[in-house]
Order: sequence, then structure tokens, then C-alpha cells
Amino acid sequence: TNAMTFSTADAERVRITSTGNVGIGTTASTRPLEVYKTGTEAPLQVRSNLTTYVGVGFRESPAAGADMGFVGIKRTDSPSSSDSEVHIRNSKSGTVSTSMVIDTAGNVGIGTTTPSGKLHVKSAFAGSFTYDTSADDLIVESNANGGITIATAAANTGRVIFASPDDATGSEISFNSSGGLMKVGTTNGTGQLVLQSGNGAEALRIDTSGNVGIGTTSPSAKLDVVGDINI
Repeated sequence: TNAMTFSTADAERVRITSTGNVGIGTTASTRPLEVYKTGTEAPLQVRSNLTTYVGVGFRESPAAGADMGFVGIKRTDSPSSSDSEVHIRNSKSGTVSTSMVIDTAGNVGIGTTTPSGKLHVKSAFAGSFTYDTSADDLIVESNANGGITIATAAANTGRVIFASPDDATGSEISFNSSGGLMKVGTTNGTGQLVLQSGNGAEALRIDTSGNVGIGTTSPSAKLDVVGDINI
């Protein structure tokens, strides 16, 4: 087979195939370098005494130069500590910067190296404030118009579902383009819909019977208004 092998303790460890592929832990490498290992430990470990980034750099050109991409870790405190973040870095106009990070708490940041929630997508700095800790699993940050888009084919429906262990589809916001129909509300038999105004004060309620109450939380007619009405 015209292969070159390297062995220790009468066991093959490395093989260079006739095509120049190098296999470590495998005798049938199909790539320029293939590392195989059974068990739960990583087959490849990259170590460095650098105090910043440690990982693997990528470059398209065979010529020497700065990395065009990088995947690795960044130590977050003292050299003797094992705390680190995972960084994915790329190059734009010759400048290499972090495009995504997973911090020590497991939070993921896209466009930010200091994510404030489980997933923090940042296009620009919105200003200094503290995010509501009861609603910070997904944060979308911008200093201009910002938002989240749900796109479907025209005949299909885009949905945002609010669920719990008691009800997998407790309530929803949905829109169907071909029917021109948008829905906001509950999907179970005991759900009620409330609109708030001012400082979170209830302004309108639609109960399970479809009765609408303004100024009351228990409407007894199709439209039940407690207070003055101007017509």
C-alpha cells in the first residue's frame, strides 16, 4: 500500500497513506489529517501559554498572514484559573473581531462579547440599562429600529406560542398571509385576554364567553362598561 506507519509498544499510532493523508488512531484516513479516538475525551487538545486566545485559526490563502477566522477559547481571569469563554472570530476588511461568544455562564452573544441573557443578539449599543431578569432569555439589541422576523410561505401560518407543562399551546400570536388573518389570544377553554395601559393597569378584558369588559374584570354582557361613556 506504500504507507508509512509509526508505532509504539508494538501498536500502530500514526499512518501516512500513499496519498499523503495522515491518520492518528485510524488506518484509513480520508483527509489530510484525521484524528480518531474512542471514549469521552477530546481526540485533539490545543495548548498554549498565551494569556488571551487559544484555538485554531483558519486562512484561505496558502500565503502567510493573519487568520481570517478563529475558533477557540479566551481565558477570562488569572492564568491559573480554568474559567474560559468560547469565541468564534472572523475577519472583515482586515480586522479580526469576535462574532459569537459563549461565556462562562453558558450565555450566547452574537455581536456582543458580554451577553446579558441566554441568547443576546446585538447590532448596536442601545444604551445603559438593566434588562428585566424575568424576560432575558432572548435579547435583541439595537440603537435603531430592531425586531424579530418570522417568515413563512404565503399559504402557511407564522406563530409565537406561549406554553407550559399544563398546556403546550396555551396562547398564541399568529398570522396567515394568504388569508390576511392575524390572531392574538388564548387557545384553551379557561383563557382570558387582557389589554393593559398606563403603568400595567388593565384597560380591557375578553372573558371565556367572549364578553368584553371595560372597567370591569367580570363582564356580564357582550359589552360591559363600568364608568362613563361618550358617544
